[in-house]
Amino acid sequence: MCGILGLITSSCISSYQEKFSYSLELLSHRGPDYCDFIQERNILLGHTRLAIIDLNQHANQPMLFQDKSILIFNGEIYNYKEIKEELSLQGYVFHTQSDTEVLLCAYDFWGESCVEHLNGMWAFALLDKAKNQLFCSRDRFGEKPFFYYSDSKKVIFASEIKAILPFLDSISVNIPALIPFIVRGNIDCYKNETSFKNIYRLNPSENLIIQLDSLNLQRKFYYQIQQQSIQDSNPAKTLRILLEDSMKLRLRSDVPVGSCLSGGLDSSCINALMAKMLPDKKNFIAIHAKSSLTQSDESEYAKEVAKALDIQLCVIEPTQQEFLSALESVMQTQDEPFGSTSIYMQYFVMQKAKELGIKVMFDGQGADEVFLGY
Repeated sequence: MCGILGLITSSCISSYQEKFSYSLELLSHRGPDYCDFIQERNILLGHTRLAIIDLNQHANQPMLFQDKSILIFNGEIYNYKEIKEELSLQGYVFHTQSDTEVLLCAYDFWGESCVEHLNGMWAFALLDKAKNQLFCSRDRFGEKPFFYYSDSKKVIFASEIKAILPFLDSISVNIPALIPFIVRGNIDCYKNETSFKNIYRLNPSENLIIQLDSLNLQRKFYYQIQQQSIQDSNPAKTLRILLEDSMKLRLRSDVPVGSCLSGGLDSSCINALMAKMLPDKKNFIAIHAKSSLTQSDESEYAKEVAKALDIQLCVIEPTQQEFLSALESVMQTQDEPFGSTSIYMQYFVMQKAKELGIKVMFDGQGADEVFLGY
């Protein structure tokens, strides 16, 4: 993952630079490979990079396209090679192998409708100099975060809430937004409010356009799931084809990849496909976090899957003391209340992946809901 941070103000932009640098540093854990920001007119745009596609320094951000636009982008455009080929036929010349440059050119060619051509996960902000506006977008299912705050003098947006807070005169808790957590134990992500007053999240499948002169914000959806009956004589075969196609695109990476493996339906399907598709699975490692509670221990399932697929399995078992030691770090990372200790287990899995030098981890969500696993 990467980190993005932006500030648009009607007052003196240079007076914010020191605070902006501090806030950008708060996102350094999201992008340890490179950090930079750029000032343009009354805007500051910053980026912390985790290099996955095209490790060359020319793929760093903020990235400029001629003298037309500037982009900061968190995520990955899985079909960037196909879009690149299409745009090359239209005369576009590319200077990097990155999906970031492809996104810049896609906006130049299609405008705001470029997001309709993207297959991927993203949260980005693109400065369109000709229109004097900032075009922001979040992917269809909200995999990548985008938070923002606005008042009469400034608009701030970031990948994490903590990077916005230093710019506020006061910080207040948003009690109504916390009710779903108090009642049900989770945050209601279907609304765009957060646990902090006046800080909002951009919804999945939503664009945000910020006018630089007036600081006016306009939000609009670009995608909605359509309900339809599935007429398929062999749905299992169709599902397999869709999963294989999805995995093939996501395995595009210039760095080592690994996976989470709980032994459940989601992760077992993903690991099975990865074991089949990776050209050399000898260096492929799956990581499992074992619970110290017997009733919650699923490690035997994970071991059975790993054995059947002939892949390496790394099992970690966080102790109670490690849980307590990680408490502050996990809360600092999350920014908002969370309703399950599974967040802790995921934290330890990702920590282990970092130790092993794995930058890309595959994981799955939603299979139990889709296939009635509960």
